[in-house]
This record gives sequence, structure tokens and C-alpha cells, in this order.
Amino acid sequence: MRVVSAEGLDVESVLDFFEDVVVVPTETVYGLAANIWNLRAVERIFALKGRPANNPLIAGISSVQMLEEIVEGPIPLQYKKLIENFWPGPLTLLFKSKDNVSPIVRGGLNTIAVRMPGSKLLLKIIERLGAPLVIPSANISGRPSPTTIEHVIEDFGDEVKLMIDGGPSSIGVESTIVQYVDGRLQVLRPGGITVERIKDVVDCEVIVKKNEWGGKEKRHKHYSPKSPLVLFKGRQEDIKDGILKYISESSNIARVGVALHSGMDLKIFSDVKVDIFDMGDDKKNICKNFFRGIRKLDKVNDIILVAGMDCDEQGHAIMDRLEKAADRVIEL
Repeated sequence: MRVVSAEGLDVESVLDFFEDVVVVPTETVYGLAANIWNLRAVERIFALKGRPANNPLIAGISSVQMLEEIVEGPIPLQYKKLIENFWPGPLTLLFKSKDNVSPIVRGGLNTIAVRMPGSKLLLKIIERLGAPLVIPSANISGRPSPTTIEHVIEDFGDEVKLMIDGGPSSIGVESTIVQYVDGRLQVLRPGGITVERIKDVVDCEVIVKKNEWGGKEKRHKHYSPKSPLVLFKGRQEDIKDGILKYISESSNIARVGVALHSGMDLKIFSDVKVDIFDMGDDKKNICKNFFRGIRKLDKVNDIILVAGMDCDEQGHAIMDRLEKAADRVIEL
């Protein structure tokens, strides 16, 4: 395994590594990248992650011309508005796929998910390769997403020959996935672009349909730590009291980790023997930090308690991940 810094990286020096799987930094989370036309490398991504075959991959492109090489038919007007406003960036769009894209990439569907990453380095790599890269998150399937190179190494060790270290991910959650159907936009996965921002730039109905894309069946957990995770939902005062009550009634649990945000009074936990992780003082920072916090707490605790938040702006994406990761949700 070789780890190189993204800073000042000579792109030409790493292109040959993309004949196999490479760990790359993106603005969302770290990804496992492979040339979309190299099915051996694509299949290795599924094997490394333990990813179900019916869970499609997202293709990263560097230009609209590259998009037209893999999608069928004209680009819908509403997509053009989204592309103009949010590409490059953390927005994935679903298109009808051309037959040249393998069903392995598409998870057996007739659609293909595409985005133009916000990372200038990654765009340059894709441009120089002259081919889209499939780039799922660089974690074992079901585990919390990786936002640092250390998270990737925790999951894969030396199984990937080249890892590019770009520092902490600037956004911290995956891209928003959107599909245009019957004259309206459906948000299939909340992510780095908020629903509010999407509504601001289009002139059609926008609805949220979670768990509607690919092979992510509801009975399977996602983004999950090894330790049980309990999510508390409700008013912030009720959440605070609920967490304290849970801790007081859990004397049989040796090590308790608690993920909070700075909107809460952290001082009230000073007399309680728990491991506190402060996720941040606003939803943008919480979005950037919460996967890191869950991984950190998971290393040394027997259970993780997480304070929920309102589902507006980035809160929608955060709560989507936490609800999928949770072993138990306590409504207060």
C-alpha cells in the first residue's frame, strides 16, 4: 500500500494505478475509484466492500460530453438547471443508461447514477483518463462512511495499492441523489445539496422519497458502528433529559459514548462518566463531523448515544444516516 498526498500531486504519476482500485478524496467522503470500462476493477470494488450486486455504483465524470457518452436521450430541462447550479458538486442525477455501461455498474437497473465531483484533483484525473470513474464510498458496506484517510485504512488496511490523502472531507456526507420522473424531481437520498437549495433553482415539484434507489433494503443497517447506536429524537431539552436518564439507568454498561452538538448545554454532562464528542455548532459543521465522531466513539465505547436534530437544511441528510445506523430510536 502506498499513501500519497493530494497536495501538489503529479496526476500523470498515478494514472497507471487506475488499472486497479484507487482510494481517492472527494468533497463528500473518501471513495474507492475504478475505471467504469474496467470490469475487473469494478468487480473488485464490490468484493472489497462486501457490496450487494444489486446496489448500483455512481459514475464520476469531468464534462457534459463524457455524460453524453453513457446516458441515453436528451438531458431534461430541470436537470440542466441543477447541473448549471450544482455541478461540479455533491449532486447525483439518475439517467437512462446507454447499453455500453455494464449491468454490473448499474446494479441490473436500466438507469445510471452520475455526478461531477467537486474535487479539482479528481476532475483532472478523470479528464486525463478519458473515462468516467465509479466512486462508491471507501468503507466496508454497512460501516460509517470515511471522511479521512485513517478511516479508509481502518476498513481496508493494505488491500488497496494506492491511497490519495486529501485531508478531511469538506462536506462529510455523500451526494444527494435525484431522479426526474413524471414532471417532478424525486430526492432519493438526501445529501450534500439540501432539498431547499434544489427547490430554489427548479420550477417543478420536488418530493423526498428515501430508500428508493438501488439495492439498499430497509431491513439492512447502513453507516453503522460496531457498538450499538441509540438515536434520540425530539425537542433539544427532551433529548438532553432523555440521554441523562438513559445513562443513569445503564449502570451495567461500562463505557458510554455520547455524540452531541453545541446547541445543547454540554456542561450538564460534566458530572457523568461518559465519553463526549461535540459534533459542532451548526448543521454544516455537524454534517462534516458526525461520521468522524461515530467512528471515534466506536473505538472505545460499548454503546453510542446520539442527539438528533431537526430535518431541515443539512439536518435532513444527517438524520437520514443516523436513522439508518441506529439499533434503536427513542422518540421523546
